[in-house]
Amino acid sequence: MRIQSEVAVSFSSTFKKSSRTKHPALVVAAAPLFGTWANAAGAAPSSRADNAPIVTQVLSSSSLCGNRMNFFQQSLNGDFKGCFRVPDLHSSSLLVALQTFLMQSGAPTGPTTTTLHTAPVGAIRLSLATSVVTPGEHVVVTGHFLGRPPSIRDRQSVATLCWDGCETGLQEESLPLTWASPSTFRASLSVPETAWLTMRSGVVAAQPLLSGDHQVGLQCVVATSGCALGGAEAQTTIHLQAPPLTRCYHGATCEFMTLSPSSAPVGAMVYIKGWAPLESTVGPPGSFSLYNLSVTTATSTANYPDLSYAQLKAGTYDVVLTPRVLRVEPGTSWASVGRLGYLSSTFAGPSSIAPSPTSNLIAWCPSSGIDLSGGPTLVRVSTTGVAAALRGSNLSLPPPVPSSPPCATVLLDPLHHASVYASFSTEVEQGAPPLYFAGLYTTNDGATWHRVPSPAGMKPDDFGGFVVRANDVEAMFVSPNNGGSQTPWGTVNGRVVTEVSANGGQTWSSATLGCPSVGPCTIFGPYEWGHCAMNAAPQSVLHGTASANSKPTATWSTTLWTQTVNSCFSPQLAVTSSRNLMLVDPSSQYPLLRSTDAGQTWAPISIPLVTTAGYSTSPGAWGNSMLLAPDGSLFSVITSSSGQRDGLFRLEPGATTWCQVPKVFSVPASNSFPGPLHIRGANLVWVETISSNSLHASTVLEVAPLSTLNC
Repeated sequence: MRIQSEVAVSFSSTFKKSSRTKHPALVVAAAPLFGTWANAAGAAPSSRADNAPIVTQVLSSSSLCGNRMNFFQQSLNGDFKGCFRVPDLHSSSLLVALQTFLMQSGAPTGPTTTTLHTAPVGAIRLSLATSVVTPGEHVVVTGHFLGRPPSIRDRQSVATLCWDGCETGLQEESLPLTWASPSTFRASLSVPETAWLTMRSGVVAAQPLLSGDHQVGLQCVVATSGCALGGAEAQTTIHLQAPPLTRCYHGATCEFMTLSPSSAPVGAMVYIKGWAPLESTVGPPGSFSLYNLSVTTATSTANYPDLSYAQLKAGTYDVVLTPRVLRVEPGTSWASVGRLGYLSSTFAGPSSIAPSPTSNLIAWCPSSGIDLSGGPTLVRVSTTGVAAALRGSNLSLPPPVPSSPPCATVLLDPLHHASVYASFSTEVEQGAPPLYFAGLYTTNDGATWHRVPSPAGMKPDDFGGFVVRANDVEAMFVSPNNGGSQTPWGTVNGRVVTEVSANGGQTWSSATLGCPSVGPCTIFGPYEWGHCAMNAAPQSVLHGTASANSKPTATWSTTLWTQTVNSCFSPQLAVTSSRNLMLVDPSSQYPLLRSTDAGQTWAPISIPLVTTAGYSTSPGAWGNSMLLAPDGSLFSVITSSSGQRDGLFRLEPGATTWCQVPKVFSVPASNSFPGPLHIRGANLVWVETISSNSLHASTVLEVAPLSTLNC
C-alpha cells in the first residue's frame, strides 16, 4: 500500500548522500625504512626495505574498547598500550599496525655545538631554571618581553614548545602558560625522553636523543596569524646529559608491538603494548597520541616490514609501524543460531513513522501536518497551531515558517486516540545551526497544540524524545551536563529525567525513567537532534539492574561494548526472552549482537555479506537500514554499487546467503530514499522520499505484508 504526500527536499534526502558514502582504506607502499640521523660519532643511517605494499584502515569506532576516547596511549618515553575488539572483516587473519602522517622536515639539526647562552628572538627573552637537564626532567622556562608587552586579548594561555627547532624538531603542543605580569610568563618544559620520527629528504628516520646542547623554542606565545607555520618567537639553549643509546642506533630494529592474545574470535578483546618513536608532534601528558590503530585483512604468507612509508602528496608521507598478524578464531554464525523470534522491539533515533501498539493505525510525517493511516479513511492531523505553541519558549520554527509545519517525529497514545505526540525541528534565538527538537502534543486531533512541560532545571531544547511505558507516555529530557565520566550520556546521576502523562496529555508529572514492563532492563536512552548528513548522532544504550523492574524508576549504566549507537541508522533492540536481547545496528562493525544475561554482556553473531550481482556490502557498511522481523528473518536495504538502485534483501533463519526481494523499490535510488524499516504487526513499513527535481519531493508511506516479501 502506498500513501503519498508532497514535500520540499529535506533532511532525509540530504542524509541519503552521507549514509551511502564508503570510507576508503589507505594504501601504503613500503619504502626504504627506518634509520637514525647522523649521531655524535658520525654514523650514517642504515635502512631496511621491503617491496610489499601495506594497506591500512583506521579502526572502526564500534571496535574501540573500554573508554572509547582513550583506547590507545603512548607515554613520552615511547612506551604504548591499548586495546580493541576483533572486527568482523570476514578474514581468518588480520593485520594490526600503528599508522601516522609525517610532514617533510628541513635539514637535520642534531645537537647544537654553540656555547650555552640566551638568544632572544624578537622582543622575548627566555631563561631557564637550570642549564643542565636529563631526559624526562621538568624545567621552568621564564619568558620576558623586552619591549611593549602584548595586550590581554593577544596573550595566549597555551603555546607550542620546540626541541631542536620548530620546523625540524619535536613539538609539544598546548603547553600551559602562566602570566605573572603583563610582560612575564612561565611554562614547564618536559625534556624529551626518547627518539622521535622525522621525515627528511624522502627518508623516515628516528632522531635520537643525544647528549649535548639543544635548542629550546616557543611558538604562538602571542596571537598572530600563521604563528605555527614559522620558526620560534623566542629560543634559548639547554645542555642534555643523556645515557648511551639503547634504541634506534645504527639502523637496528627498535619499534615493536605484542598482541595478547595472538589469536581470538570476532568481538573478543585484544590488548597491545610495545614501543615506538614519538610522533614529531606530541601533546601534554595524558593527551591523545597522533598514532592511529589500524586493523585490516592480512595475507598469511606476507613478510611485513617493521616500518614502511609512502608519499601521498608533496611533503606529506603515510607511515606504518609495527605490523603484527592476528589469527581470527571461528565464532558464532547466523546459520548456527536458528530462528530468533522476539517478544517486542524498539528503535533508536527520531522516527517519522510510528505504528500504534493497540490498533492498526500508523502515524507518519508527510510534507505538512501528520497523517494517520490504516483506518477506514486517511486522517490528517493539523499542525497549524505549532508555531503558536512555541511562543514564550526559547525555541521557534526556522524560517520560512510553513502554515502547517512537518513533524520530525511522531507517536500515538496507546489509549487516547485523539492524542498525538510529535517533535518539530526548531532553532534558538541565535538562529540555526544547530537545530533542536521541540516536544509538543495535541489532545484534540491537532485543533490545538501544547508544549510538553520541562522538568525542573531543564529547558524545552533539552527534550530527548517520547517513549511508551505500559500505557503511559513519557517525554525524556537530556541532562544539560550530558552525564559525566561515571554516568551514561544524557543522564543525571545515572537517571533519565522525564515528564509523564497517563491521560493522553491532559496532565503531566515529573518522574525518572523506569525499566520496560516486558523483558530485560535495557533500553535506548534520550537522543539529541543530529544532522546525519554531516556527522553521527550518538544515543546511549542504558542498562538497569534486574531488581529495578518492579520499581517506577531505575539507575542506569552502560556496558563497555554497547555504550552508544548511531541513531542515524535507527538501530533496533529486540527482546527475545526475559533475559535475552538482540541489538541490530547496520552502522556497526558488528551489525548483530546478542545478550543472554539481560544486557550485561554481548557477543556478535556473524552474518554473511551481500554478494548479489550489482550489490555488495562491506563490514560496517550495511546500507541505510536493517531489521530483525518477528519470524526471525533479517531485512536490509542496500544501495547498488552504481548508486542507481535500492534493493531489499532478506536473510532467512539458518541461511548462509542473502536473497533479494524483487520489485520492492521501483524508483531509481538517485531520486529516492527509503527511510528506516519498521514493523507493524505482520507488515513491514517505511517512509520513502522521492524527489522529482532539486527543489521538490514527495513522501510515500509503504506498507508491505511480510508474507509477500519472498525471494
